[in-house]
Amino acid sequence: RSTNHAIDPTILCLARLRQRNASVASASPAGQNGLPASPAGQNGLRGARGCRPPITRMFGNGSEDDQMLDQTLACLVQDADATRPLYAIRPPQLTSFLDGLPPAQAKFVRECGFVAAAQELTLLSGPDGVAGAVLGLGEDQSPYAFGNLAFRLPDPVPWRLECAEAEHAAAVLGFCLGAYRFGGLKQPSDSKPARLLIPAQPGRAEAEARAIWMVRDLINTPANLLGPVELADCIAALGRRNGAAVAIHEGAALEAAYPTVAAVGRGSARAP
Repeated sequence: RSTNHAIDPTILCLARLRQRNASVASASPAGQNGLPASPAGQNGLRGARGCRPPITRMFGNGSEDDQMLDQTLACLVQDADATRPLYAIRPPQLTSFLDGLPPAQAKFVRECGFVAAAQELTLLSGPDGVAGAVLGLGEDQSPYAFGNLAFRLPDPVPWRLECAEAEHAAAVLGFCLGAYRFGGLKQPSDSKPARLLIPAQPGRAEAEARAIWMVRDLINTPANLLGPVELADCIAALGRRNGAAVAIHEGAALEAAYPTVAAVGRGSARAP
């Protein structure tokens, strides 16, 4: 965990690819750039449209590369008939926040000993049951302050953020990261994450979350299903989708350009 809003640069690059088309780029399984795409079989390079099957076909649903690349953030909604407020509070804001609550709710929060410490959560009661929730942020400025909310909040009604505008993007990203579950090879769980209402126009936080979910799926896919070929195909599909020129290095070209990668890969039944 980080104490600031720093996100891995690789993940940021993936997120930015989703937001705009790259002009010209080159991608390879080892993450190296600089060579133009070439037709299959020329100069030892396989063209971006090779014959190897995309990774999503191994999961038995979805079309082409869409399932891995098109992550659906089911924890976010853009429209809801009813919502519950989720107040995100820092210690200096606590007194004024409590003064603005109905007396019964303010008394309940005080008697629970709520001090707005990081990830401290208290539900607010109302005539029809749960009326809202209060989350403590402490001094945590990172998305992780919101990271465990998705499975702590009750789900029936979506939640709407009540926090400073400057903290909204971090809240959405943290909420999504906590809602991630790897389901590619498992039966769907009965436990569902809570849902968060977001603006109709998605922002950078949603793009980052989708990119991180995709990378986590790649990491969590067993190695017997995700080898060098499948990983290369997934990255090539991502590049093609965003207008990049893609070249996959293998055989003699890989030996010449990346001898260490080629040498290590000889120990596997699957060539790099």
